[in-house]
Amino acid sequence: MDFMIVKGIHVTAILFVFAALFAENLLLKPNLLRGEIKRLAIVDAIYGASAVAVLISGLAMVFFLDTGKGSAFYTENFTFYIKLILFIIIGLLSILPTVFFLKNAKGNLEESVKTPDPVVLIIKAEMLLILCLPLLGVLLANGSSFMF
Repeated sequence: MDFMIVKGIHVTAILFVFAALFAENLLLKPNLLRGEIKRLAIVDAIYGASAVAVLISGLAMVFFLDTGKGSAFYTENFTFYIKLILFIIIGLLSILPTVFFLKNAKGNLEESVKTPDPVVLIIKAEMLLILCLPLLGVLLANGSSFMF
């Protein structure tokens, strides 16, 4: 597959990740009807699928496609690992909200369910952490590296 096609998929998936997470934050309330939770579960599925597309397309660009820099450019740069680890942390954080949405989407659509505080906190934390990824991407593309 051509590098530009995969890069386009990568950027589009990134936009979907941001949009879905933003939508989750907007739709989240202290008390949700099961119908609203069902909608949140759909948005969360889009978020998850988009995140997987970001990861696969990003790794494909680094390891399998000619970016003009070679995979060593990325794998020898500590910023690459910080970005990858942060992406994985965000993914792991998203497990709890996903489980909440899936468990509570079933039943009477008019029944109200209290949203657990950790779910709200995690989604807000994900929004904050996800903002670091483009910044790390710019540093990485310019060859900057964090060294400890």
